[in-house]
Amino acid sequence: MSDYEVRRGDNLWKIVRNTLKINDNAEIQKKVKEIAELNNISNINSIFVGQHIKLSAKEETPEKPKEKVPDRSLCFVFGYKPSEFKGSYPDVYFSKMQRSAASSAPLHTTPDELKKPKTETQAVTTAQTTSTTEASSVQANEDKVRIQETAEAKPKVQVVSNKKKVATSASLRNFDVTTKFEGTAEQIEKHLGGVLKGHGKKFLDLQDKYGINAVFLAAITINESGNGTSYSARKRNNVGGIRYKNSYRFRTYNNVSECLDDMADNLKDNYINEGRTTVARIGSKYCPVNDKSDKEGLNKFWARNVSFYMKRIINNNV
Repeated sequence: MSDYEVRRGDNLWKIVRNTLKINDNAEIQKKVKEIAELNNISNINSIFVGQHIKLSAKEETPEKPKEKVPDRSLCFVFGYKPSEFKGSYPDVYFSKMQRSAASSAPLHTTPDELKKPKTETQAVTTAQTTSTTEASSVQANEDKVRIQETAEAKPKVQVVSNKKKVATSASLRNFDVTTKFEGTAEQIEKHLGGVLKGHGKKFLDLQDKYGINAVFLAAITINESGNGTSYSARKRNNVGGIRYKNSYRFRTYNNVSECLDDMADNLKDNYINEGRTTVARIGSKYCPVNDKSDKEGLNKFWARNVSFYMKRIINNNV
């Protein structure tokens, strides 16, 4: 090993002893001094992790010049010795036609013999070769056309780029709830159950009145009322988990629509106007984790659950 990377806890003495397997103290001291000089280390006790240290000087062996070995292939084709050629012999001794003919000429054929007219047998062989080459070319073209026709015969699949982004629960926790929902009342309605059924358009009306996203409002009620099936939803028409001021008692409303109006008005005055415009920030106040009535510790999941119901409505998933 001629190169070593310093690790934590290393010093030159330890590197020489453990890496180079030198046990004699005098030899170690000598080697440490040698390595320090080789790596320009002024203080042998000052090396750092990740530093590359040369453990020995590499002896540079001069590269031997490569001997030029003449190409003997055409030498033997034309029956000459390699020593008779100087430089690039195909360009010096033979014309372009002669070099082309050399590729199919028998061994020990001279340039003069290449100039001789072909015999009848040679002419027939050349003609057969040419015919075979042309036939192969025609076959290749036919195969290419057949492949193209087969490809054209297959039904083309048109890939349509869907620019609509799919909402995720994680991304919706930081969603700005003042963003307007551009969907329809039916898209919201099909996710509503219990006493919430029939109020899809109501959420769009509240969005227009208070500037709060209709899907966000719907998701809160689905989460707070068990999608319109909780006791408070059925007996108190309270679908928003709304309590009396300074009390843990849930409010009672004459109907669900009245509760929805009160919930949206409360969100506008006490959340949106205070700068709480994301699901996560609203959740930290609407359903705080330090709420003494939260005996089961479920409040910490409020933002996650509301985001989940929003995702289902936005992505139109039932």
